[in-house]
Amino acid sequence: MLSITALFLSRDGRGRAVIAGLCGVAFLLGTGISIYQVGVEQHWWVSGCTGQLAADISLSDMRAQLLKKPPKACDDDVWTVFGFSMATYNIFYSLALAMGTFAASRMLWRKS
Repeated sequence: MLSITALFLSRDGRGRAVIAGLCGVAFLLGTGISIYQVGVEQHWWVSGCTGQLAADISLSDMRAQLLKKPPKACDDDVWTVFGFSMATYNIFYSLALAMGTFAASRMLWRKS
């Protein structure tokens, strides 16, 4: 959305450079989220998405949970190619897009 804004709304090079820089920040945020997901998949750190602790749960609630299909845990890989998960590939793609966007932003800033 930011890139469309840069193309149509901003006429000066500095405005486009700033918007391109914001796109790079968005790609870096995606890289960080992917790194976190890979850490969850590899059990590098603990996340709260693998299940809930049953401290004060009633018998009827426990029975209802046992009878329903359990949700897919977030530490399971959706798919892997050559031993790498989708989140691992997303780290490299997002990082490459961030670097390319920052380079374009720098070139736009210098042109204006």
